[in-house]
Amino acid sequence: MNNDKRLIFRNGEIVAIIDDYADKVFENIEELIIHQGLDPVELEDTSLKLIPTGTIALSSGYLQNLSTLKRNGDVTVTYYSSSSTLEINVPIKFETLTVSYEYLTKILLLRIKGEAHGKVENLNIDVRLGFNFTTYEASLDNFDIGNTGKLSLIFTGNGLVDWIVNIMTTVVTTFLKPVILNMTKSVIRGGLQAALDAINSYIHSIIHPGVSTVANNLIAVL
Repeated sequence: MNNDKRLIFRNGEIVAIIDDYADKVFENIEELIIHQGLDPVELEDTSLKLIPTGTIALSSGYLQNLSTLKRNGDVTVTYYSSSSTLEINVPIKFETLTVSYEYLTKILLLRIKGEAHGKVENLNIDVRLGFNFTTYEASLDNFDIGNTGKLSLIFTGNGLVDWIVNIMTTVVTTFLKPVILNMTKSVIRGGLQAALDAINSYIHSIIHPGVSTVANNLIAVL
């Protein structure tokens, strides 16, 4: 049993705080994300309309630092004796995600080429996992982006003036924020679900006495 675990007993519940163990799991997830080629992750090319008239074409885009997820507070495991279930609450944070694009802006009679660099700071995700000792099923019960973070952008290139930068910033920020959030959600939620599917597949491949052993081992981890 890890020394960092703190146990709380209350009305048929057992709550364990497993921060040190969770930090080690996060390190493994970081390595897995990199190994699977998801940091950096490529973003699709797109073309956006500018007001009053013009376009900005974005290409060669990348989102980076998805492997830098950290614990954002205590990770708690709660066992409910009344339902024979575990609930694992995992607060996740990304201190800084970075995004980059090459761009070509056409506005009025101007053509401006350069790079766009952005960052999202303090993006937080709340995850709740579950395990049912009656059905021996692990589940992803909640995945919520609690704080979407703050996106800032910098454009480089010759011929930029403030009014053009302001138009580009407004349009690209509106486009990029949901792209970054959806990509982050896809990578992290997809990875968690894949891990849970593997756990369920493993458990289901074991005969019932073996399943009981797995359940007892999971309880012993607390």
